[in-house]
Amino acid sequence: MIYVEISEELENDAEEMGISNELNFIADQFLIYKQASRNREHPAPSRNVQERDESASEYFGRDRFDKFSKHAQKEEIQHVHLRQEDSIWEDEEGYGYAQWHCTSDSYLVYSYFKYKNDHYYYLIEFFGESAHSLYEKETEKFIQCAKDFRFNKLKELEAN
Repeated sequence: MIYVEISEELENDAEEMGISNELNFIADQFLIYKQASRNREHPAPSRNVQERDESASEYFGRDRFDKFSKHAQKEEIQHVHLRQEDSIWEDEEGYGYAQWHCTSDSYLVYSYFKYKNDHYYYLIEFFGESAHSLYEKETEKFIQCAKDFRFNKLKELEAN
């Protein structure tokens, strides 16, 4: 099974900005996207797969791990590009580009872990714009959020 949870902070931010419905839509689409992935493609398709194939979702582009922080890599911090209004993810004939080439300045930041045969995704942050510059400033927060989520979720799962 695949599970997706939204961080309380992200839910609160979305509520304050009046975009709770949009966040829930993104979370639903994220689950569908991850369900469409082959089992060995968790938490994200390999770069080779992304360079070759279109995304399994029209909403999500390049999906990758944090390439700068070893601590973020250990916590499986990932980010996936979200399509923006001005994104050009298809050629002039309407055929989609390979997922790796579908980028934007909008990210959904998430963490991942696997327990038994289940995949757990935790949506930590959404950057609607300026994602590249904002992401690096908050990496430590993402690491702590991922650790806390994994610890608490494992505690809950092992209690059941």
